[in-house]
Amino acid sequence: MSKRSNSLLSAAEREGVVELRGDLDALPLPNRHAALECLRDKRLLRELAYIDGKWPASHAATRFPVTDPATGALLAEVASLDAAQTGEAIAAAARAFAA
Repeated sequence: MSKRSNSLLSAAEREGVVELRGDLDALPLPNRHAALECLRDKRLLRELAYIDGKWPASHAATRFPVTDPATGALLAEVASLDAAQTGEAIAAAARAFAA
């Protein structure tokens, strides 16, 4: 395991929760959270919005960073929705919960 690994990753690895793939020193983005490299199914991390069963980008094609507050490492950049898309998402969620 890399010298850069944090205690969270070490504990998870000891418990067999994650499968390390490659050397953490070779992360593609220098500030990207190291735990993301341990995600077995990369499809679980989505950077788009989920609205009414679909995964749209923002209308303005803008995104904002989501970071780990403890380290400042980048977790993802997600779709920055405008007011109309936010309203669509709220309405879709309300319909889903009513069912």
